[in-house]
Parts: sequence; C-alpha cells; structure tokens
Amino acid sequence: MSEVPATITVKLESGSAELPAGSTLAALVERLGHAPASIATAVDGRFVPRAERACETLQDGQTVLLFQPIVGG
Repeated sequence: MSEVPATITVKLESGSAELPAGSTLAALVERLGHAPASIATAVDGRFVPRAERACETLQDGQTVLLFQPIVGG
C-alpha cells in the first residue's frame, strides 16, 4: 500500500509552489495573493473557469498558468 504524500509541487511560470496534498486551484490562487477575478487559469494547458477552481484538485507535477484575461471586442 503506497503512502499519500503530505505535499505536492506544481510548476508555475515563475518557478514552482509546494502545497498540501489535496489542494485546489482556488487555494493556490489565494495563497499566491491574486484576486480570483483578476486572473485566468489553466492546468496542464486546459483552461479552468473561475467557477470550477474550487473543484480542481491539483496533482504533483502539474503545470499551472495564471494570466491576465483578455477582454474587449
């Protein structure tokens, strides 16, 4: 039986972040000090809408992108 790790490491554009295992994308956004409405997010190249961040559990080794949303028209 394998042990569940206590922490995970996710890759960010500016390096990496170590989080407790089971952390969500919403928790990462908060931990990094970003206002949830001010950024867009993607995990492993897949866009994650703001409303789904609390349900998006991060896994060790995933790549998370935080970027300014493009608005206008």
